[in-house]
Amino acid sequence: MTRIFISYSHDDIETVKEVAELLHQAKHDVCYDTELKGGDEWWKRIVGQIIERDCFIYVISKTSLESEYCQKELRKAKREKKRIIPILMEGNVQLPKHLSKLQYIDMAKLKWPRLLLSSLDQSTGTTQQFIYTDIHREADKKLLERLWPLINNWAIHRLEQQIYSGAIEYDYMMSTWWEYTDMLRPIPQSRFISDHLEKAFQKFDRVLSELLENIANIMGPKTEDEVLYIVEQSRLPNFQNSDFTIVDNLRREYRRAVIPKYNALLKQHHELVATIKQILPDFF
Repeated sequence: MTRIFISYSHDDIETVKEVAELLHQAKHDVCYDTELKGGDEWWKRIVGQIIERDCFIYVISKTSLESEYCQKELRKAKREKKRIIPILMEGNVQLPKHLSKLQYIDMAKLKWPRLLLSSLDQSTGTTQQFIYTDIHREADKKLLERLWPLINNWAIHRLEQQIYSGAIEYDYMMSTWWEYTDMLRPIPQSRFISDHLEKAFQKFDRVLSELLENIANIMGPKTEDEVLYIVEQSRLPNFQNSDFTIVDNLRREYRRAVIPKYNALLKQHHELVATIKQILPDFF
């Protein structure tokens, strides 16, 4: 447990309550002033709280940077050699040089709760068991709401129909599935806070990428004869000319590389749904 003092502008009280709730759920001892600032007695109490605490969190916003008392609290924390963790609340704020040199937490990032707790662990030299809080669940739920329409049961069913009928819509695959695998999931903002959920998605993503690569390798013609055939037929497994060597090879490769990989994808999708229901039971 870390004893923490939070310095902030009262204009930002709702954000501070969110930060404090996260820290309370992680079993930290959190102190932040809820009274209007002013007076000698009030300041003596604040100084005492800063001295007693192990860590000083500074919630940075335009108003807190302009606050005389926030700056006094920050200077006192520095004089007492407290571990200072700035939390950047607004992305359009220009950090002063003396703060930009510190490692800060950016609340614009979905994983800011985990980054904050990890930073506290480093400050105390301890490793605490990660606690998946309601704030984490809400962040993961918002990310899932963005990703799930691309890989939900309807999308899987449509892919299955195309694979088993042979009428693969290549443009649809490019715009939907590869948007998911190549554009959305690789970025840091598309990583889940829950390790269990993220690992389930990674398994699904890996099989999906392999399936798409196998389809692309078959759909991508390598000779002039293949170009002419695919343009004329448009359906891969439903070939009519069984004596045509290219057709036989393509059919054989399709059945070997695509259908088994889709079955593996379907299995991973079922496991992914089960994991989502376990981690976020109110999502479906």
